[in-house]
Amino acid sequence: MSRRFPAPWREEKIAGGYVVRDANGQALVHIYARATESEAAQAKVLTMDEARRIAPNIAKPPELPVPKKRPRRNVGAEVLPKLIGRA
Repeated sequence: MSRRFPAPWREEKIAGGYVVRDANGQALVHIYARATESEAAQAKVLTMDEARRIAPNIAKPPELPVPKKRPRRNVGAEVLPKLIGRA
């Protein structure tokens, strides 16, 4: 059985931070945070503002690079006579 996390992913605010869920409601990521910077520093977690900015970036699909198309060389005209012994 393969494990899949179907899109779309969504972020939800919860007590103490945010959670990112897949389309089936499976929790994928918990982002813990505190309301003030001093509380966050003491607990060694993010602030709510930082968590609010990070959660949607986790939930959105990645931008994958598009491979460049390389021009095809016509090597058949050069290689075929050598392969069949007509050089």
